[in-house]
Amino acid sequence: MNSASAGAIAGDMASRFAEAVPTRSTPAIRMRKDDTEFSTALEAALKAWGYKIVTDDSNLSPKPLELSYSLHSFEDQVLARIATPTTALGRTYTVTAGGASPSSPLSILQPE
Repeated sequence: MNSASAGAIAGDMASRFAEAVPTRSTPAIRMRKDDTEFSTALEAALKAWGYKIVTDDSNLSPKPLELSYSLHSFEDQVLARIATPTTALGRTYTVTAGGASPSSPLSILQPE
C-alpha cells in the first residue's frame, strides 16, 4: 500500500474512532508499532485527533486503552479494522495510486 492510500484510510478511520471514543474519555492509547505505512499514518492521525500514543505503559495510571488494527485485501478492496476491548470499527476502501476512498458504510460494534 502506498503512503497516500495508507494516509487516506488512517485519516478516515481515526476521525470515525474519535466520534466513537472521545479523547476526553481516553487517557492514552497503546498500539503495536511496526514499520508499515498504515501503522505510521494511523499513529499520526490519532495524534492529530488529540490522542496520546504510548509504547511502554508500565508506569501509567490509568492503564492505556489497547488498540489493534488490521488491513485485509480482497478483490481490489481493502478492509480496514481498528478495535479496542469495547469498540470495533470496520470499513472497506477502494485503493488507487492517488489514495483511497470508502466503498462501504462504517461498521461500529459496541457492547451496551
